[in-house]
Formats: sequence, C-alpha cells, structure tokens
Amino acid sequence: MASTKKSFIIFFILIMAVTVNIKAQQKNSFDPKGLKLTITEVDNNYQNKGQAIIKLAITNTAKQALPATGWNIFFNSKNNLQTIDKEPVFTIQQLTGNLFQLKPAQAFKPLSPNETDTVRVILDALLINKNDQPEGFYLVWDDAPTKAINIKNIVTVLLPIQPINGSIISDFATGAYNRYAAIEKILAENVQKIFPTPASFKNSGKAHAPLTGVGNAADKPFLLSSTVQISADAVFNNEANLLGDDLFTLLGKKINVVATPLTNNTINLIKKDGLPAEGYELNVSADGVAIAAATPAGIFYGIQSLKSLLPAEAWKTSKVKKPIALQSMVVIDSPRFGYRGFLLDVARNFQTKKEVLRVLDLMAMYKLNSFHFHLTDDEGWRLQIDGLPELTEIGARRGHSLDEKEHMPAAYGSGGVTDSL
Repeated sequence: MASTKKSFIIFFILIMAVTVNIKAQQKNSFDPKGLKLTITEVDNNYQNKGQAIIKLAITNTAKQALPATGWNIFFNSKNNLQTIDKEPVFTIQQLTGNLFQLKPAQAFKPLSPNETDTVRVILDALLINKNDQPEGFYLVWDDAPTKAINIKNIVTVLLPIQPINGSIISDFATGAYNRYAAIEKILAENVQKIFPTPASFKNSGKAHAPLTGVGNAADKPFLLSSTVQISADAVFNNEANLLGDDLFTLLGKKINVVATPLTNNTINLIKKDGLPAEGYELNVSADGVAIAAATPAGIFYGIQSLKSLLPAEAWKTSKVKKPIALQSMVVIDSPRFGYRGFLLDVARNFQTKKEVLRVLDLMAMYKLNSFHFHLTDDEGWRLQIDGLPELTEIGARRGHSLDEKEHMPAAYGSGGVTDSL
C-alpha cells in the first residue's frame, strides 16, 4: 500500500512537471521578431498645456499569438508619460530615470496573428524633435527575467509640421528643409573663402582662371604643388610639422621644413610680436604664402584658414597631380571671443575614439579652443582607472538589469542588449 502511494506521488509530480514545462513552452513559443510597434503622434499641444498625446500600437505579425501575460516591454523616454485610457490594455510604469516598463493589463487578451492593440499616452512636453519620442524598446519574458530581446520593427507616424509659440513642432527634417529652401542661391565666387569669416579679407587682384593665373603679375595666384617648402620660426616647429603632414596627405610627397626664411615657392611661418594672442595675418601671393602670428595658437589658426582655401575635392584623392591655385589675398584675423567651446557628452551617448578625433579636427577647422569632454554621469562612466576597474566594467555598459550589479540599466534608447554603449 505504501509502495503504491509513493508511486502515485512520483507520478503526480512528473505530470505536474510536464504540464508546467508544456505551459512554459507554449508561452515562449511566440517569436519576438513578430512584434511591431507603431508610435503615432495624435496631439502636439493637448488642451494648450504644452503636452503631447501619442498612441502606442503593438501589432502581432508572427504566426503565434502573443500571450496575455508573462512578458514586459521596457523603453526609454526623456519625457514623463502615463496612459490616459479608462480601461487600458497596457499599463506603463516609470522604473528609474528615463526607463519605463509596459506590461499587459487585466483587459489585455492574447493577441492573435495580424491583430493590434493600442494605448494612448500623454507626455509632459511638446514633440519638437524625433528623439522626443519613446525609444529603445525591448522585450523580457517573465521566465527569463535577465534576457532582453530588442524590438527592431518600430514605425513612427509624425503629425504635419506646425508652429507653436514660434517653435517648429514635429517632422524635423521637413521643417529644416523648408527653412533652407527659402535661402537664395549665390554664386560660388561670392561665398566666403574662409570660415569662420575673418575680421578682414581682401583680394589682392582680379579673379583669374584656375591654374593659369591670367592677369597682371601681381594678381597671379600661388600654385601649390609637391615642390613647395615650409619655412618656420623655431617656436612654430610643431605647427610646421603638422602642416607638413597635412600637405603630405594632400600632395603625396613629404614636404621639407627649414628654419631659413625663403622667398619663392614657400609657406613661411613668421613670428610677429604685437598681434593678438590667437590672431594671425595671412598673405598669399604668386611667390608663396606667409602666415604671421605672435603665438603658436595664432599660427595654428592661420594654417586652418590656409587649409580652408583648398578645394574640398583635393582632399578626396590620395595625392593631387596638378598644382592647386590659391587666389592672391591678404587676411587679418583674431577671435572676437576668448572662449569658443564645444561639449561632447560620451557619458550619455558614447562615441568611438575615431569619432572623438574627428570632432577635434572639426573643432580645429572652426577655430574652437575649448573641448568639454563629458566623461562621467549617472548614465555612464567612461574614464578607465586601473585601481577601480569596476567603474568601467559596470559603469561603461548598458542593458537590461534587475539590480545594476553587472552593468548600468538601459538609457537613451540603448536597448536591453549590452552591446550598445
């Protein structure tokens, strides 16, 4: 009798285990790739209160039904939001910072293939740009609470563009295009040759045909070729070598840098006391180029102006085979503002080393002199310190997290998978 009872208990346990396993398999047989999310803007100034209403629609494009329970969708939103339906099929909860959780409500039923359920959401701000929308959606099953599956099929439907309080609201690309389309076209020769616009710019002579230098002798251009030399005062050696590297990229030949001033086919970097700290004078004639400054910074900015005179197409080739004609001119320039800064926030939005170096090159081109490299914040720690490896091992990675012990939670649309920084 005891043996029979024991056998029954074992059989009952096995049946229960098989039943639970079957239910789990049924629940997770849904293919997450079949989830389609549509974000539709409904009202972009709700009741004139500076709020917006959007509609979140979940469509099942898979072959299996989406279960009524057992799953959650997480996403980021820089704006606070909440559902406004009386009996919503989904509920939304703010977890931390800009991380939100969407889950099926009691009214939600299994979503059959090709069916759609929606919920209306109110945001506490206007929709001005595309990143004002919720972003970074990912799915997590209850029976696999640490595994995130990014939702890739996301469609955004924007409202027609409209001005509110002087601001262009929604459809950012169309708004920008319409504004720029109103700009009148100007001839290429009337476009400023140096940017940012220098304090003084004077052409030495008349316009001339490229390369030929037709005109009076004083009006002829300087023909820049691989035979050019660089002459530099000793205090400008670093800038001279940097210019030489740029010309090597452009012309395909190493350029000689000498200390003795030359008078022909030369770029002379001259020290001239009395000029503003970051100011320079640039003189282009048929004999060559002269850049004068009191400091290395001034020479550097003069070189940037010289580079801006070169045609953009020339930098696209490995080396220029024909001389480049530089129009004769005299430029006198110095900055109007001592602080000319740019902020790059890699704590919130990580950028690669290659991109950071590109930004620095662009800053040099625009003659900016202060770089705010924002390395750390609540959403990420990017500065590696050998004695505190956990700062970057944990703080430099984002993804779905229950306790933030292995990495930071998803932020700014990074999604739930940790391969996004």
